[in-house]
Amino acid sequence: DSLALDRLKAQADAAAQRADWAQVAASLSKARVLAPDDPWLTYRLANSQRELGQRAAADDSFRQLLQRKGQDSETRYAHALYLASDSRDAEAQDSLSKIPVSAWTDNMHELANRLRRRQLQAQVSALREGGREDQAEALLLRSATVDDYATLADWSLQRGEYAKAQRYYRTVLEKEPQNADAQLGMIETLIASGQKASARQALQSLKPSQDAAYQRRLANAWAAVGERDKANAVFAQLMKTPQTDPVIYRDAARSIAKDNPQQALDYYARGMAAAGMLPPEQAVPRDDRAL
Repeated sequence: DSLALDRLKAQADAAAQRADWAQVAASLSKARVLAPDDPWLTYRLANSQRELGQRAAADDSFRQLLQRKGQDSETRYAHALYLASDSRDAEAQDSLSKIPVSAWTDNMHELANRLRRRQLQAQVSALREGGREDQAEALLLRSATVDDYATLADWSLQRGEYAKAQRYYRTVLEKEPQNADAQLGMIETLIASGQKASARQALQSLKPSQDAAYQRRLANAWAAVGERDKANAVFAQLMKTPQTDPVIYRDAARSIAKDNPQQALDYYARGMAAAGMLPPEQAVPRDDRAL
């Protein structure tokens, strides 16, 4: 039986590599007969059934297991993880609650925290989208993480509340002195509030992240303090590799438009291709008739 089980799992692994979910489900259904109480086998089976659009069958696979092993911590964790991966967070929390918290594993605690975090973020987003940003801010501040303070700083910057943005960024930097995003965010607030000399000085000592979105912001910051050559150098480095964000191409084009209009048009074309507005073959090389 052990050899047969291993063979069926191997077949399922190979089928999953091909995204052949029908074969995955078939192999795992046979495997489950040999190991009916293995929660991770049921987890994989249910996920493959869901990939096939068979949500009721997927739920039923777990229902059968839970009838026998509903008080087993690992089984409840696998079930909650399955539900959470389908954005059924309330159901996932309910499944976890069937086990006393004193019997939870570290993984269960971690998942419960993640679900609570997602729930909080959904509430915050709903408040902000409904125009109640002050309430969203108050909700985040109840038990704010470093990421929350960075978010609040960004919101304040967008609202033009520069002193408040700087206060939040300082909180981030007190907790994480090398946080590159917060360092650059602080510089952006200096620029926005007209303190360009201080911003330029801070840029000189910045240890930048290599993330493309960060590099775009960095280039724009250099441009904003009058260092156009440094901005163009950052953009030139970015343009050496294909980018997925059309805004990077747009900003690179704007930066060089005055000195190199033809190159700027090339960047605009590549940006349109990245946005799906132009077929790639009309962007590189640039087809002016398509623009």
